[in-house]
Amino acid sequence: MPWLELFGWFGSVIVIISMMELRLMRLLFINLAGCIAQIFYHIALSVWPMDGPTVVLVIIQIASLYRLLAPRPGDSRDAVVPTRAEDPYLRYLLAHHADDVRDFTPSSTAPMIRNRPLSSCAARTRSGTY
Repeated sequence: MPWLELFGWFGSVIVIISMMELRLMRLLFINLAGCIAQIFYHIALSVWPMDGPTVVLVIIQIASLYRLLAPRPGDSRDAVVPTRAEDPYLRYLLAHHADDVRDFTPSSTAPMIRNRPLSSCAARTRSGTY
């Protein structure tokens, strides 16, 4: 099998793998890479009817990524809501996302990350040492 055909199959496999992805951002990036590989493959073979839909997909994916990554000033989803350390919802939220917080912010002082109970953290929060 010539290298060009392998490259075309590689692009197809990337697109297929991206469809198995559950996270939207990762799906868009992987699919974008596969579509770009397919565009180069179609150009090399002069298969112009296949390039049209693939280029449209690339444009849609870039627009979607821009909308997802663009800053949103005044977005209410980023609002700060005052809460106490002993609130049940905060307790649930920290327990539910403890692995992600530990992975993405290892220097975090969140009580669930350091395996301390929230009640001990509440005392530090009130004293201002948290």
